[in-house]
Order: sequence, then structure tokens, then C-alpha cells
Amino acid sequence: MVGVSVIRFVHNGIRNFLHRLEYPRAQINRTMARGQGRNVAAVRAGGWKSDLAHAVIVEHGSIGVRQKQTSGYGRSTDLEGLDQVSLRKRIASSTVFNEIVSFFVYAYLWLCYATTRWDHEGLDEMNECVRSNQPVLTVIWHERLWMSPFLFDTTLGKICSITSESRIAYTGKFLLRRFDFESIMIDPKKNPVGLNRQLFRRIREGYSIAISPDGTRGPPRVAKSFPITWARKTRMPVFCATFAMRWRLKTPTWDRSHIPLPFNRGVLMVRRWTEEIPEDASPEDIEVLTRKLEGALNALTDEADTMVGRKPGRQ
Repeated sequence: MVGVSVIRFVHNGIRNFLHRLEYPRAQINRTMARGQGRNVAAVRAGGWKSDLAHAVIVEHGSIGVRQKQTSGYGRSTDLEGLDQVSLRKRIASSTVFNEIVSFFVYAYLWLCYATTRWDHEGLDEMNECVRSNQPVLTVIWHERLWMSPFLFDTTLGKICSITSESRIAYTGKFLLRRFDFESIMIDPKKNPVGLNRQLFRRIREGYSIAISPDGTRGPPRVAKSFPITWARKTRMPVFCATFAMRWRLKTPTWDRSHIPLPFNRGVLMVRRWTEEIPEDASPEDIEVLTRKLEGALNALTDEADTMVGRKPGRQ
């Protein structure tokens, strides 16, 4: 009885914790364990395990687990369901958790911005387009996204960022919302028709678009063709953008993203891409224009690094 009471206590604690994180409550399934002739209360919340049984049901649509556990006498118990969702993933998907994380990142970015001596290059032309109700298409390498909200003045117009459906991007959605950015989350494996519909609807509503041409999985600083395709269909002016700081950290990810540091020297740069995009451009033309856009964005990024005293390139 003492063992069952302890299990019940742990289960109630996990259930209340998940409830505060806005997740559905876990149900308890009592599985007969013949090992010592006792009932063992097995909890599926967060993937809790026992020597004798595994938890069985979670009320969250069709989320469940299909597993086979062996009892004390060597008999197996079939547990039906679909996929086990760990507590870590549930916390990472929690609205409360992401609001807290985004608040601290937002405060840190503002600290970096407020304590850094900035040079601003080329922002006036983009701001003038936005002020005149002309949506723009802004492209920036994935490695330079951290300070990108400070490149666009949301008091002049609305802007929407295209992000992936990864967990880190989900947290980034909450962060961008604090900077008055809208977000469209995409899955690169799915058909792009739905994305195009959302995108064109936002443009008709007066939104500018921000995108990383090498996202969402790289390779780094290698542009994909979709910015050219969108610019050809919408006739939006294209602006290359970047930031650079004298001192920064780098993440151990595919893009080697630049994390800003406070009390620094930095530059925010924007430059209009002036290549003409024919309305009847062939796939070969689009590929050539994509490489030209890639070269222009690389040149701008290297120039920004040079201005703050860093060696250009992906150092």
C-alpha cells in the first residue's frame, strides 16, 4: 500500500504540473502486475516507467503508446496507442513556457541593442517604401536573424516573417510577436501551395515579408529560388539586410548563428537589390537570378563584418 500511495502522490504532482502548462490531464490505468500480486498504478504522463508496467492512456486526441512490457512472471502486456510524447516536448510546446522564454530573450536583445554603438546603413530607402504603403521583400541569412527585428520599423508598416515548424522556431514566433511581427510557419516537406496562398493574402493586406533564403535547413549562405519566385509574382522590391557586431558568440548549429553580446559595436545594414526580374522568367533565368541574389547578400554581409573590424566570411 505504501508503494501505491507513493505512485499516486507522484502522479498527482505530474498531473497538476501538466495542467498548469495547459495540457490535458493524464488518466491512470491500473495494470495487474503478477510479480508480487499487487496492482501497480502506471502513469503515462511524461513517459514514467515501471519494472512491471508502462503507462497507457493520455487524453490528447489520438496520442498514445504502443508498447510491450514484461511482467514479473515473464508474461507480456500489450499497451495500445500511437506515439509517446515526452514531458520535455510537452513543456517545449507549452504556451506558458514559450511566453517566459521569449520574454527573457526579448529583454536580452533590447539590452544588447541599447548598450551597443550602432551604425545604420541604407535603412532610409526601405523605410520610405514602407511609409508609402509599398510592401517589401527583405532577405537575410539565417545566421544573422538575432538582431533582425531592429532592421524593420513596425510603426511605419506591418511585416510578416516566414519560419519553419521546428520547436525553436515555435519559440521564435512568440519572440517575434513581442516585436510586433506576424509569422507564417511552414513545413518544407509539405506542398507549398498553402504557403503561397497565405503569403499572397498577407501581401494584399499590406504586409512586408521577411525571409531567410538559406532556411530552414541550409546549407548556410546558399540561396534557394523562392525569394525570386515570390518577387516575380508580386513585383515587390527586394532588400538585402544583415547585422554585424564586433564581439559575438556562435551557436553549434548548422547555420552557426551569431548571438549578440551587450556593450558592443555593431552595424545594421540594408541595401536594395536592383536586378530586374522578368515576368516570363524561365527556370534557368530564375536560377541565374538566385545566384546573383546570393552574391549580393554575401557581399553585404561581408561588408558589415568589415565595418565592425571582423574578417569577412563565415569565420
